[in-house]
Amino acid sequence: MVSQRSSSDADKFEDKEPVVAGDDASVVLRDDDGDLLLPEVRKHAEKRLVRKLDVRLLPTIVLFFILNYIDRTAISSARLKGIEKDVHISDIQYENVLAVLYASYVPAQIPSNMFLNRISRPSIYISACVCIWGMASALTGVTKNYGGLLAARIFVGIPEAVFYPGAIFLLSRWYTRKELALRSALLYSGLLISNAFGSLMAAGILANLEGKLGVRAWRWLFYIEGAMTVFIGMLAVWTLPDYPHNTRWLSKAERRLAQVRLAEDAGEADEDSIHDTALTGLKQALLDPKVYIFAIMTCSLLLGSSFVNFFPTLTATLGFSTTVSLLLAAPPWILATALCCVNAWHADRTGERFFHVAGPWWSIMVGYIIGLSTASVGGRYVALFLMAAGYAVRPSLPRLRPPPDLRLPAPTPAPADRSGERFLHLAVPWWGVMVGYAIGLGTHSVGGRYVALFLMASGYAGFALTLVWTANAVPRPPAKRAAAMGIVNGVGNLGNLIGSYAWKAQWGPDYHPSMIIGLASFGLASALALLLRQILIAQNRQLDRREAAEMGAAERERIAEAARLEGVSLADALERKKGFRYLY
Repeated sequence: MVSQRSSSDADKFEDKEPVVAGDDASVVLRDDDGDLLLPEVRKHAEKRLVRKLDVRLLPTIVLFFILNYIDRTAISSARLKGIEKDVHISDIQYENVLAVLYASYVPAQIPSNMFLNRISRPSIYISACVCIWGMASALTGVTKNYGGLLAARIFVGIPEAVFYPGAIFLLSRWYTRKELALRSALLYSGLLISNAFGSLMAAGILANLEGKLGVRAWRWLFYIEGAMTVFIGMLAVWTLPDYPHNTRWLSKAERRLAQVRLAEDAGEADEDSIHDTALTGLKQALLDPKVYIFAIMTCSLLLGSSFVNFFPTLTATLGFSTTVSLLLAAPPWILATALCCVNAWHADRTGERFFHVAGPWWSIMVGYIIGLSTASVGGRYVALFLMAAGYAVRPSLPRLRPPPDLRLPAPTPAPADRSGERFLHLAVPWWGVMVGYAIGLGTHSVGGRYVALFLMASGYAGFALTLVWTANAVPRPPAKRAAAMGIVNGVGNLGNLIGSYAWKAQWGPDYHPSMIIGLASFGLASALALLLRQILIAQNRQLDRREAAEMGAAERERIAEAARLEGVSLADALERKKGFRYLY
């Protein structure tokens, strides 16, 4: 039976939608789809389309992410130059200032993503929010007291809630599953490089603008970084796309191609039906147990990764001047950026997810262990490298096996990964962070603690896959996907709120209690990721049994005959006939 969109739903599209066949999830092309859909030209046309997106969409949102975290974490650099003394706040009030951003950020994410899925011009919505948080960040520089600082941070947090889950959602509306993980990692590399770039920028501003025009250097830091954000936000209205059916800088044929290739990738059109409202999407997300596991896992990750908001403070414990401490904060994040991109590329190449996500977490744990076990400068600095590198994987989790035999003139899809394994790409970076924590706990040497910082930073390589895993594990309808991503990122950021109180000044300079909290958080996250892996394996087995039950003897005989003629095993032939499967 062929299902058609109702005329009322179709009226909002400038181009015609593909027809979706419900029984075998195949997409059938009409005769008037245009030359770009012809087999002989589609491959090159699709490459041009993706290249155009990569040139306009990706650089814009990566730059937004750099500015997002530079503005958010500027206060940790300002702390080294006397912001607490100038606005007359205590250590606990400083922690409240950090926490209030997340207290405003968390509840705004779910309604924002639901709203984003319903509006037709996300380019204007996202750009406006970028300008608002840039202005709020700049105005932080004029604050004189605790109340003013709290207000400024609230107005940074609310519009920032739009950006990250909104950016991942926008990417999922343009890129296929096999393209999404690497693009998401490139987006996330903006966060990682912002920690390095922000530290270098802060070092220059704080060292050279103290007292200029009678203004403290930390105030100049907020003025300059906030103004940069507003300027870029205004320009982005012309570079960001909207949705495949209405982006103005694409031709009609390109918009049609963008819609068809997403329909091919999913086996159905990537649009909500007239029955899929924001509220129904929220209800569907709340009824999916995987969403809760993702949310708690992300919360644990962000609590364990809360060192990022105190990174300049941690490098300052190595005993150097403010400028040197800020310069030392940059190399771990440069390493983390490189690891993030390599990890995502390898995750796409192998089809593995769990170890590519969880592995960087273990890097952070190693960094914590180093930080706990040594007081040497070198050891603690290496721990910071591990912690930063482990942070680099935060966004990738499961993807779906593409549906077979879609009746579209498209390039032959790559063979599916045989193992379906996903754990290592997530887990290995986490374990690096855990080692970094352990080193931090076990040494007081400067070298050892710096090694721990490298391990901790490297753990971020896994987080870059986390929301991608969420988006792919909850693929359709878009209303449910948008709500699920808002829930996971919103609830997950409660970890940042709690983490604002996990690095108390009185626990310094060793911060052993903080590192123990981080180790426990990553241990919980690893256990939850393993649980998700087992759930996805079980769901794949259910799909196997369902397909086997639905396959008739005649069809199985045809497949066996085709396998014999091709010289492949029956198992391989049946594998190619499978519908989508979760990758774990």
